[in-house]
Amino acid sequence: MHAVYLLHEVPTGFDIVTFLYTDLCVLSSTQRATLLGRLRGMLNTGGQIVIDAAGLGLLTGKEEFTSIEDRLMDGFWVEGDYVGIQRTFVYPEAHVSLDRYLIIEPNETWQIFNWRQHYTPESLQAELHRAGFKVTKVVGELTGKPLKANGDIIGVIASLA
Repeated sequence: MHAVYLLHEVPTGFDIVTFLYTDLCVLSSTQRATLLGRLRGMLNTGGQIVIDAAGLGLLTGKEEFTSIEDRLMDGFWVEGDYVGIQRTFVYPEAHVSLDRYLIIEPNETWQIFNWRQHYTPESLQAELHRAGFKVTKVVGELTGKPLKANGDIIGVIASLA
């Protein structure tokens, strides 16, 4: 399916829906509630969602910094010449981080704001519960690794409540 999952109609009738690569974490709280409602609507009775999310370990390891480079991130942003400025902000009390990128091309300047919500297992379970899900399994990663206190990734399987 090729669609913007917050805007376009989504299909229904699934027994399992996956939402991976910690994509839930880059959405605002309002967008997350909307998305989880849409995921709920995609499921058959008894259906399950499989989600991974950024844990506090990824936040703990993040430091505030500024980087200015020609072709920042080895040319990731643009094929041609540019200067990139990355500024990282950490908001530990809110469990949020921001990577702000300013890209300066010869004829254009633009920016990207990558916000990321970080979770504890309890805060992720609470958010899923508010959205109408019952968490049935919590793991360290969706590979089945055991959950660690302040781990980097939290994997969850949840069913309709």
